[in-house]
Amino acid sequence: MEARIRCSPAPCADALSIARDLDPGLRPVVLESRWRHPELGRWDIVAFGPSCLLRAGPTGAELLEPAGTHQLSTDALTSLQQLMRARRIRRPAGCGLPFIGGSVGVMAYELARQLERLPGNARDDLGLPWLEWACYERAWLCDRVAGRAWWLQVEAPWCAPDWRVPRPTPGTAPEPGQVVSPGLFSTFNREQYLRAVCEVQDWIRRGHIYQANLSQRFAVPFEGSAHTLYARLRGLQPMPFLAWLPLGGAQILSASPERFLKVGPRGHVQTWPIKGTRGRHAEASIDADRARQLQESAKDQAELAMIVDLHRNDLGRVCAYGSVRVQADAQLQSFPGVHHLTGHITGNLRPELDVFDLLRAAFPAGSISGAPKIRALEIIDSLEPLARSAYTGSLGYVGYDGCADLSVAIRTLIITRGWALLGAGGAVTADSQPCAEYQETLDKVAGLLSALHATREHASDS
Repeated sequence: MEARIRCSPAPCADALSIARDLDPGLRPVVLESRWRHPELGRWDIVAFGPSCLLRAGPTGAELLEPAGTHQLSTDALTSLQQLMRARRIRRPAGCGLPFIGGSVGVMAYELARQLERLPGNARDDLGLPWLEWACYERAWLCDRVAGRAWWLQVEAPWCAPDWRVPRPTPGTAPEPGQVVSPGLFSTFNREQYLRAVCEVQDWIRRGHIYQANLSQRFAVPFEGSAHTLYARLRGLQPMPFLAWLPLGGAQILSASPERFLKVGPRGHVQTWPIKGTRGRHAEASIDADRARQLQESAKDQAELAMIVDLHRNDLGRVCAYGSVRVQADAQLQSFPGVHHLTGHITGNLRPELDVFDLLRAAFPAGSISGAPKIRALEIIDSLEPLARSAYTGSLGYVGYDGCADLSVAIRTLIITRGWALLGAGGAVTADSQPCAEYQETLDKVAGLLSALHATREHASDS
């Protein structure tokens, strides 16, 4: 039986409402945008009813199917690549949908340990998968620009409309860390974070790196509804890459401004790294002044230039010779809560390669690791006490046609075992001011904390 794709008109509704009305046993996942941008904010996708699930971690990979669970001998990315190649579907002529069925999921930051030789010093206190992707043959897609929506269904031999994914293990309870303020914990206190910034700068002075993205993980007790929290998060943080999907026994709620990798139907690749941050201000004149300061900052311009060059080199490892181009190297993007500088690099994948070869060349994103990347990853691992898990990994979809759209999992919450975990970091360079770097992490989590506090207050009032 040859795979077929069927589309029918659907209501142009709210993605979260569509997901909420589905049977939870169908494991619905939400990928949406509330950002008005022709490239970064057009499509909403709700996929449901997967036919299989691939889960991998430090001890190996397993494929869950209706017939049972199979242990795999290959690494996580190779396993997913082989699965997707076996289910390859030709994109119908004239099809304008970004997703025609395929896999949706999360790649944790620690997946890098399977791509590079890294020391692995940071403790993994959560016990969550390093990779978890499910194959979906049914989806609701809405084009916000055109104001139209469709139900999508793939008819293929592997479809399993009545299958329910077995309940995952819940993972382990997180180590909350040290008290920052009442009800807020972190892997660092302020003084420890400042010292860690200085240690990164010492590595820079010794010639090992040019910059590294040092992060801390905040923890907030949370026993509320992930659905309610996500609804508030997307309202307070209407970012380009919003997502709600499971990872093992945890829930991942993301409001990311950053596209990691997009692969189009003919192998055209895009990446949009972010570097440079200023907190927003309610007074328009002060806010505009902060945006201007960011644009004129030599330090922030240098941060972004290093990462644009790193992303360009990563794409150059798998793209056709001469096809990699820097389309923009310092654009101002103003999001809720923060101003950022962004770059835009494009290229064309070599015909014999696919998105998984691209991921091997580029994961994790340079914007959340550093330059040179491998040495920065090693230094980060020596300074951050706990594994990042989904934070600064990547999430999104890889379609059966080879198309893909993946965000960097920043501004991302991990809801697990009665806690909400949220990470934040910034690029440390030779010119960094440790106090300013610490404040930047607080600016970045302010929107997530607002959503958490509003959800908890609502729960206590009801």
